[in-house]
Amino acid sequence: MVIETDLDKNDVNILKELSKDLTMSYTTLSNKIGFSRAGIKTRLEKMLESGVIKNYGIVVDHKKAGYDITGVVKANIKISEKSQKGFIDDFINDRNVIGIYNNAEGNEIIMIVRCNSQLQYDNLIQRIKTSLYVKY
Repeated sequence: MVIETDLDKNDVNILKELSKDLTMSYTTLSNKIGFSRAGIKTRLEKMLESGVIKNYGIVVDHKKAGYDITGVVKANIKISEKSQKGFIDDFINDRNVIGIYNNAEGNEIIMIVRCNSQLQYDNLIQRIKTSLYVKY
């Protein structure tokens, strides 16, 4: 079911304030934008139902969380479905791997990685280089 919605000034103000502080209570939000708590609750429910708000989340400062290095790694792999699946299976659960993406031809993998230190990053790169599936 698709629900159309037009955002008015109050909706935009609610979104602006929540984007600054997601933990803000309805009371605080009501005081900031001059709209009733019940009205805010109703509008948020409508924006969630319509897909304007996809979810509530947090933004992590990865450096402060101890991840000093974020990188994009490209690996050329042997061309076969088995190689692609094997490579992904070997790295998908690695705590430093954020995402793994492959190209349409199946011979290239792009990984987004996040590591605590240069040594951890170097070790991950070495594991990738020595993978049975990597064409080096």
